[in-house]
Amino acid sequence: MHLRNTTISGNTARSTLAGTGGISQVGYAQLNNVTIVNNTGAGNSAVGNRGGGIQTSSGRVTVLKNRIIAGNDGGGGPNDCDGPLSPESAYNLIGDRNGCGIPSGMEHTFRLNLDPQLNALNNNGGPTQTHLPTAKSPVLNAGFPSTSTSTPSMDDCELRDQRGVPRLGCGACDIGAVEVTRADFAVAGFVLVNAVTDQDIRPLRHGDTVVLSDVVPELSVRAVMMGSPDGVIFGYDGNPSVHEDIGAPFSLGGDVAGNYAQAPIAEGHHTLSATPFKVDGMDKIGGGSQVIDFTVLNTRGAADKWEIGRIEIEKPADNLILTAPTIPKLIVSAKHYSDLKVSLKEGTSTETDATDRMVSLGSDRWTTDLNVPIGMHRVTAGAVLSCGIAPAARSG
Repeated sequence: MHLRNTTISGNTARSTLAGTGGISQVGYAQLNNVTIVNNTGAGNSAVGNRGGGIQTSSGRVTVLKNRIIAGNDGGGGPNDCDGPLSPESAYNLIGDRNGCGIPSGMEHTFRLNLDPQLNALNNNGGPTQTHLPTAKSPVLNAGFPSTSTSTPSMDDCELRDQRGVPRLGCGACDIGAVEVTRADFAVAGFVLVNAVTDQDIRPLRHGDTVVLSDVVPELSVRAVMMGSPDGVIFGYDGNPSVHEDIGAPFSLGGDVAGNYAQAPIAEGHHTLSATPFKVDGMDKIGGGSQVIDFTVLNTRGAADKWEIGRIEIEKPADNLILTAPTIPKLIVSAKHYSDLKVSLKEGTSTETDATDRMVSLGSDRWTTDLNVPIGMHRVTAGAVLSCGIAPAARSG
């Protein structure tokens, strides 16, 4: 198990013998810049001896670096840490060291029996909630003291924190999942905007589909910010800096005093990124970025290109008990498909590719004869698209 830039908070495990609220580690684990706080091992007993934060196993590898384990409740067992840590573990804060095997020779790098002084779990920017250290937190600048700005060592903090905010490239970073820096701002999300009325329409999330006929064709996208950057660099469909917007509101198409300009949002698949920054002399200090993919369709009918069309069996009667020379036909309706593939399984035969047998009927319909002998048969037909397998079938 590898965890980086992760917050594990507010979990409860209810078991007498295995109630570890945070992580129960019985194999290999390497955790860097992870925050494990406020977890509860409910029902733990002194016999069970499981930690509220993390429980490790003797003889297993558990490497902890630049991480916080504090404020957990182990019930009858240790609160924060139960079991030995591997010799490579260093630069960690552990709120209650009782039950935790600190590696010999590395204890001087640990901060033990301290309150990390974190704020409550909240939206501090980025896609997930985090615990932001307070101004007097002992985790500030207490991580591995890197001396390199380009080639990280095996002990270094992650290059960015959980929110995407850059960590210091040279010097000691903050222990835990969140870095407090001058670039303490990040993109919290995106909103679809009507560029005619300048009104928000709805949030735009990763994986969304936007149907232009349901909204308006004149659209823009606004980046929702945590903090107050000077500007945002937008990337779009392979161009990492298609637009740089200075001053809020920050939008893909730009604006003049909140009067949004239309962005290049057309039918198709799109990738959108936004990176906030502050100007520091001749430099730009980057904050937490966010990237999403979304799809735009002109009309709801156009969604057929992402869904299976109708599959039917054309037959002369209500069943498929046929006498020679009548031959049933398979008809596939697949409007807008760019790469239609059809496979057939006739009776108990092996499934075969029937794409080359399909003959166009016009109006996005194709047909082929079903090569079955006289008698009762079960025929299953499916369509396979270039964008995936569509589980639609018709049997007769």
